[in-house]
Amino acid sequence: MPNLIDSGQGWRITVAALTILSVALGAPYVVIVALKVIAADLGGYRSTPSAAASLAMLGTGIGGLLMGWLADRLGVKWVVAFGALMVGAGLALSSGGEVWQLFVGHGLLIGFLGNGAINAPLYVYVTRWFEQRRGAALALLSGGQYIAGASLPPLFERAISTWGWRSTMLAYGILVTSVVVPLALVFLRPAPEAPELTPQRQDGAPRSDVLGLRPNATFGLIAGAAFLCCVPMAMPASHLIALCGDLGFEPSHGPALLTVLLVCAFLSRQLWGFISDKVGGIRTLLIGSLAQATAISGFLGTQDERGLLAVAAAFGFGFSGLIPG
Repeated sequence: MPNLIDSGQGWRITVAALTILSVALGAPYVVIVALKVIAADLGGYRSTPSAAASLAMLGTGIGGLLMGWLADRLGVKWVVAFGALMVGAGLALSSGGEVWQLFVGHGLLIGFLGNGAINAPLYVYVTRWFEQRRGAALALLSGGQYIAGASLPPLFERAISTWGWRSTMLAYGILVTSVVVPLALVFLRPAPEAPELTPQRQDGAPRSDVLGLRPNATFGLIAGAAFLCCVPMAMPASHLIALCGDLGFEPSHGPALLTVLLVCAFLSRQLWGFISDKVGGIRTLLIGSLAQATAISGFLGTQDERGLLAVAAAFGFGFSGLIPG
């Protein structure tokens, strides 16, 4: 049997997975782009649509724990296809216009059962196709979030202004289902088996290569770091468009700034993947964390369009190094 690790087939599957993430992870951006419009329809409080977007993110994270376990037992393609159906159902429910529909549609269906079944399982799945080029493959795959965020908000802004946010949600739900389900069923085949290697110390105990820590301790620290990384990552993505509206910019300028942020993140992430493969994950995490902390502080000190443009680009560059590491 040919060795499929780091093969062309692995890269083709990664591109298919990237396409799936680019479509599925675009679902929460409808409520982000329509934040002020939805708030006006549902009582005037921005906290309502903002909470829906937060629930979608939270549900995606928590749902990945269960869905990753199911993907190992049922097969990743079936779990991802199920997730796409749930994202479509969540957008359809959220388009009903009631607060509870928005919360249940985003938190449970789009987040927990939907993108929770797509995001984390695909990351684990793609790592099984690579060894030497794993950082570069994960960098490419993780660009799906940025492709969605860079390309869809301007389109959503136009669709919402033309047809309204409810019709836009419903239409995008149909698109997610009709694109992701066929891609999952056609391209996501079983990953190659890799030998399990557990390094040993001279005394026979398991060895850890990360700061002398045991694997579970290392994993716990990385999980905590990921949480602390994603808190500042989420703020510009969720509120940059509304901030531009507050500052009196043209309606199209907010989505454009978000697009700049996410395009910079996507392009620089490919560089970070290369760096991770060369210098290792720890150094990549330290450099990326410093860059992210420096860039997000820039949002505190700028209020004009040029300044926000520069800060958004720098922020996109900074945080994109963390996932490959």
